[in-house]
Amino acid sequence: MSPKPPADPNEKASPEAAEYYLSLADLSEKEVRDSINEIPQVSVDETWPQVHVSGASGQHNAFMRMNHSITLHVDGSLGDYAFAYNINTDIRLSGSAGHGVGEGMRSGSIRVRQNAGVGVGTAMVGGTLAVYGSAGPRCGAAMRGGGIFVRGDVGDETTFNGDVYVKAGGAWWYLEDTVFVNDYSDKSPGEDFCETLTAVIMGSNFANGGDPFAPTAKRAWLNAWLNNV
Repeated sequence: MSPKPPADPNEKASPEAAEYYLSLADLSEKEVRDSINEIPQVSVDETWPQVHVSGASGQHNAFMRMNHSITLHVDGSLGDYAFAYNINTDIRLSGSAGHGVGEGMRSGSIRVRQNAGVGVGTAMVGGTLAVYGSAGPRCGAAMRGGGIFVRGDVGDETTFNGDVYVKAGGAWWYLEDTVFVNDYSDKSPGEDFCETLTAVIMGSNFANGGDPFAPTAKRAWLNAWLNNV
């Protein structure tokens, strides 16, 4: 098909993107990759080829180390480590991905329309990774650059600036190494305050199996507050 003529004779025509269709039902993942590598590379300011891959059905390690100036549309769901170590390629998955999707990504973009497993974007250093459903724990673990966006939940653990946070009740998250006076204190900030205050007041008579001498930092703060009441 020829490109549409520009309205302005001085304006350059923008060629339509070349379209390619491949199937994981007919070809192995390696054969699909080999076919993609035969597509001529284009410059950044040119229209990127559109590659449509059907037949995705939970294959592991699919399309790792992509480094091609294309938009890759994958129809279906993939298993663990899909699109890991991606460079440059614009990737769109219509279904879900397993653990480690986009691990080590350096640039480009990955969009997962449904859900993803544990460790989304682990150790990524650049690019953009979006999950339009929910993701598992350890989202962004050891992440050093780029951006991750998850529309739904991100499990019970996530990483921010190298620190691991654990999800408690509601929207409350706390650092993984946070010390509580008992197992009930991690339900919410209010419960943590009340249980710690009770431990300070009751001392060694504090019940519920907690250690009344921990956590020392919160106890010291409450003691200072009580001394000024």
